[in-house]
Amino acid sequence: MTSCEREMGDCRLCLRKAELVESHIVPAFVFRWIKRTSATGFLRFSETPNHRLQDGMKRRWMCRGCEGNLARLEKRFAEQLFSPIADARPAPYRYGSWLAPCLASIAWRALLYVTEQPSNEMSADERALIPACQERWRACAAGEAGDAGPHELHFIPLGLASLANPGAWSPSLNFYVTRSVDLQVAGCEAFLFVYAKMGPALALGFIKPPPPGLWRGTLVSTEGGVAGGTMTVPEAFLAYLNEKADQGRSLLTGLSNQQRRKIVDAQRRDMTRAAGSGTFRAIAADVDTFGADRVFSGQKVTGDGSM
Repeated sequence: MTSCEREMGDCRLCLRKAELVESHIVPAFVFRWIKRTSATGFLRFSETPNHRLQDGMKRRWMCRGCEGNLARLEKRFAEQLFSPIADARPAPYRYGSWLAPCLASIAWRALLYVTEQPSNEMSADERALIPACQERWRACAAGEAGDAGPHELHFIPLGLASLANPGAWSPSLNFYVTRSVDLQVAGCEAFLFVYAKMGPALALGFIKPPPPGLWRGTLVSTEGGVAGGTMTVPEAFLAYLNEKADQGRSLLTGLSNQQRRKIVDAQRRDMTRAAGSGTFRAIAADVDTFGADRVFSGQKVTGDGSM
């Protein structure tokens, strides 16, 4: 963009008029990791499986200064928390006071993104809750508020699953929990949250706070702490994860024959990369857990967000 084409406007984070720059909704390091650890080096999203992409969703929402401030928070997140989770190092994982504003910024961006989608199906009562939590997350991310207030931020590290009853779970569960990027608003009568899934890292921002004691070991402390120790989440949330894994599986059956051939050709060009990829490890974990017949039923090629 040339100087004549610069877009001026109100930065949504600091609320000042400035030149606006492109910003990732989900931090860029997540997509770099997915591409680097994929079987082919390409990205695909379940909503548009027949299009190979180079990067994640962006919007021109923030000024350069705010973008730089968030980038510094995301760098600490990437190096100190995301990397050990993605490398499957043993939990728990230590984090600092930087995590709360970082996750507030992600929840804030995710909520902006989801509520601007034409397909958004939030009820009027749910929409009425948005302005207060959106403003609190914005203030926390901008350094104007010390915490997220009643709109709690939770963090859950994810990894390959060990299941006592695999028949009750989606045969794409390992693939979904370790390889996908997903932004949603979801919940039930008791609570409502923004769901920001970033590969094996999951952030939740509560629009409607949950009853006390329902979620344990996942609340993010503004002082720093550990993630991934003993955690308790509602059974309804586990059912939601399972449903999301099934949705991703069914959407990816929409791959055209041409795109399937491209995936196979890319894998054949670098078999060493494919065999050592996170894509392959996730598929292998699903095969070990659920059996090849269930994993590959109805699919000629299995793919993730990073084919």
